[in-house]
Amino acid sequence: MRLLVVTLLLSLGQAGNVHAAGPCLPSGPFHLPIESAGTTFSGAFRSPRDTSEARRLLDSVRVAGLRVVINLAGSRTLFQNPDSSFSLERFQQRLARFQGFDFTPWILDGTLIGHTLFDEPHDPTNWGGHLVAPATIDSAAATSRQYWALLPVGVGSPHAYLAAGAPYQHLEYAQPQYTVKRGDVEAWVQSELALAAGDGLQTCFSLNVLSGGPQARPLTPAEVQDYGCAMAREPAARTLLMWKWDEAYFSQPGMAAALDSIAAAGCASHTAGAGPPEGPAGLSLGAPAPNPTRGRVRIAFTLSRPARATLAVYDVVGRRVATLLDGLQAAGLRTAGWDAGGVRAGVYFCRLSAGGADAARAMIVLP
Repeated sequence: MRLLVVTLLLSLGQAGNVHAAGPCLPSGPFHLPIESAGTTFSGAFRSPRDTSEARRLLDSVRVAGLRVVINLAGSRTLFQNPDSSFSLERFQQRLARFQGFDFTPWILDGTLIGHTLFDEPHDPTNWGGHLVAPATIDSAAATSRQYWALLPVGVGSPHAYLAAGAPYQHLEYAQPQYTVKRGDVEAWVQSELALAAGDGLQTCFSLNVLSGGPQARPLTPAEVQDYGCAMAREPAARTLLMWKWDEAYFSQPGMAAALDSIAAAGCASHTAGAGPPEGPAGLSLGAPAPNPTRGRVRIAFTLSRPARATLAVYDVVGRRVATLLDGLQAAGLRTAGWDAGGVRAGVYFCRLSAGGADAARAMIVLP
């Protein structure tokens, strides 16, 4: 199975330049109807019920230009024991419904950026008075990685709870959610990111817009803007999801402007330092070699004239993991190298930008 996946990725990645999702932060609500997607939202969280719905969903998301985090297990009640505690066996059975479904094409083009297993393992009121232990969470993540080795996997939890289980072998991100009861949003964001540095997990922020205010009231547009921008401004943020879609809520006066501010903050923070290209330049980007790899990769590219160029490597959730070149480059054939030996196995994108144009190639890093 692994060989088939790698073969497919190579055929897609070397047939020509492929689309790599832009560096802006994906932001949007849980359960967003695809027909409501537009320029306001760049991301969403969805829970397909079966493989047919998953295919339709991902194709629609791709057309809409969104980047999506999915949940495949469904409601927690579907994988609880009779006493409401977490059942790893039942959870694995839920994921097995999708076993054999190939998510690779949507991972490769940046449409599918994560798989969140379930929410709130740290809250015993959800699990019959019990907690879901960090080691059990990592075992659940191992099942996802077994079926879809290239799909980043996470859990809806603050880093503070997950820190005790570090280092993780399979879990890749935490999805902490902010409400005003967490205190000052800036302090909360910095605390989460500091803990992330210790547990080795990435951070996909979430904001409870429908009941995250004082006395569990909905957030006002001004609060959505303030809290959302505090998270979107952080370059370490991988996503900003909002609980949850409500057409009347998101249609209220002032909300569109608040969401636009969050989107702008997410783009500014995730493209900072790239700098504008200097002068027009045609470009082409060769296939990385060797591909797949476990070590050093050679990347060749051509500029038709001197230009300010940036050559960088991104992971599938849009995080820049390496900058290979950034500055004025001479015309003609150029090469750069990247040592992939220190990164997690998965799909990465090498992206070249110059003269208002860009090109991208997929690379596979093997375990």
